[in-house]
Formats: sequence, C-alpha cells, structure tokens
Amino acid sequence: MLAASALTALDLMERRPQMFSELKEKCLEAHNAFEGLKGLSLHGERFSPVKHLRLREPKETREQDRKVLDQVVVKVKSRGWGVLVQVRSDVEQN
Repeated sequence: MLAASALTALDLMERRPQMFSELKEKCLEAHNAFEGLKGLSLHGERFSPVKHLRLREPKETREQDRKVLDQVVVKVKSRGWGVLVQVRSDVEQN
C-alpha cells in the first residue's frame, strides 16, 4: 500500500509539476497575511507550508491563550486555509 501511494504521488508530480510553484505562491501569501497579525509572532520559512504563530505576550492562563488562538483558527479557516492549535502537555510546559 505504501508503494502504491508513492507511485501515485510520483505520477501526480509528473502530471502537475506546476503544483510546486502554486504551493510556493500560497505559502508566501499566507506568510504575508500572518506577518500582519497584531499580538502574534510568526515563525517559519516564507516558502514553507508550515507556519508557527505564537502569542507575543501570553495571557494570565493557558485557557485565555487558547481562547485567543481559537479565534485566530476560526478566522484563518474562513479563508480556506488549514490550521490548528498545538496542544502541549504539562510536561512540555515545564
């Protein structure tokens, strides 16, 4: 099954080589949009589809942080972009 997935991916890359330039354009668009968000700091490469947004100044509690980040998720998803809030355990926090 893994080999079939790899062959399908290779076939897609051969049939649609422009998908890489399209992805790069979308990555740059997202990066530029995220750079302008007040109260958040952006981490990650401009051309990467993976972006990390962090609160510039965390709130008093993690619950408050989560509420702010959830609002960001709703707005970003409304633009048709995939996004999620990272969930960290108490062990990772300390």
